[in-house]
Amino acid sequence: MLALAGLIPLLAVDQQPVVGITVGWLALSVGWHAIPSSGDTGNVWRAVKAHWRSSMLAALLIPVVCLLYVANLLKFLWFDAIYSLSLGAVAYYAVGLVVSLEVLL
Repeated sequence: MLALAGLIPLLAVDQQPVVGITVGWLALSVGWHAIPSSGDTGNVWRAVKAHWRSSMLAALLIPVVCLLYVANLLKFLWFDAIYSLSLGAVAYYAVGLVVSLEVLL
């Protein structure tokens, strides 16, 4: 949501580019740090492992925790940066698509 707020002013370059760049940088920074640390992932894994037989939600979280472990292993390849930039690109495309649809209507 923060990325969308930063990208809307960038579509209209003549209106407040400093605000758009600032909010865009903030969105990039938040996205870059969105992957939890290995310690946090370990805590979630212990909670899921303790409750996976009694809770369907805990059983459904097992693949998510595995993905978090893989994402933590890939941090040395700048996976968090690639993740953040790709989310920003998707948000930029979505905002451009919405703006172009509004022009058509």
